[in-house]
Amino acid sequence: MDEGYEARRARISEGAKSSGDHLVAGVKGLAHGFWGGLTSIVSQTYEGATKEGLGGIVTGLAKGVAGTVTKPAVGVLDFASGAAAAVSAGTASQPLEPKPVRHRRYCVGMGGVLPQYSSMLAKGWDILLKLNDGNRNERLIAYEALQYKKAKMCVIISSYQLFFFGSTVPNDKNDLLIHVKLADLQRCVPITKPSNTGTGMVCYLQLVVHEAERGVRTKIGPL
Repeated sequence: MDEGYEARRARISEGAKSSGDHLVAGVKGLAHGFWGGLTSIVSQTYEGATKEGLGGIVTGLAKGVAGTVTKPAVGVLDFASGAAAAVSAGTASQPLEPKPVRHRRYCVGMGGVLPQYSSMLAKGWDILLKLNDGNRNERLIAYEALQYKKAKMCVIISSYQLFFFGSTVPNDKNDLLIHVKLADLQRCVPITKPSNTGTGMVCYLQLVVHEAERGVRTKIGPL
């Protein structure tokens, strides 16, 4: 294949960076290959004659005949290479991992059996993993969101801890109202009292907690 043809091929693909650049270079390479095949006999014979005289005509003609087949084939390969580079450049600029459409499944049910998917358990599992720095050995027992009028809170019970938050979907530990380790929990008692307005009842949860420094201590949280 002649040196001029190879130099033009190199210039076509030179500087291609984006997926569009690679695709355009591939199309140009394909067109260049077919045009080179159509004009190969004439151009190669003329080049041989000008450089080597009569003997160059025969050599140029042989090269031209070969070029009518090889140059279009090379053009097809250039196009395929450009298309592949365009796809590669396009995917490299995009995140390969798709965004989740739901919370990750909580995979440990009663008796260690895989449970049916529950959006509540899945949401609670995500929150628990944020609270315990990704410790998957801690099991989620329950997650409940409570809402009455303007009051909102949620409770998360794990195999090690108990959390009460002042939000149905806590974003961080700033929403934390009560945090108790189950190893320190002595007793949990529901308490019902008349409301201050006298129009209904108010429910509380009394937690009796043992703290090493202060002994047994009581925490009461409204429900």
